[in-house]
Amino acid sequence: MARRNQHLQKLIDWAETYNYQVFFEKNAGGDICLETKTIEICSLKTTNEKIFILAHECGHIINTNRNFPYPKNSTDDRKKTNRLWDEMLAWIEARKLLIGLGIPFNNKRLSSYSARCLERYILAFSEQEEI
Repeated sequence: MARRNQHLQKLIDWAETYNYQVFFEKNAGGDICLETKTIEICSLKTTNEKIFILAHECGHIINTNRNFPYPKNSTDDRKKTNRLWDEMLAWIEARKLLIGLGIPFNNKRLSSYSARCLERYILAFSEQEEI
């Protein structure tokens, strides 16, 4: 467990090099705010889930140069598509970041976790919900 916490700290340190603050709070989801440079993660998640979520949110930092213009909440189909691409690419960057930082992970678990997260977006899109 202590080793996994060291891996989590590596990700926190990486985010901090880009001037992002990482918060772990009971009622948080897994969110990043590019404007305030904050990342919030639920403190009730397992250490592995925190690593996956934080790596994904760091993937959004990497993606900031890709220019996906969409408002945070939108029902417009083009904006939803851009949002989905942004989420998928953030998971791809998360995997690269974990490898680059030398953080070991179970590939099948990461793939499964990221697929479940993406599934929630797709379900929300199909139900015409705001995301």
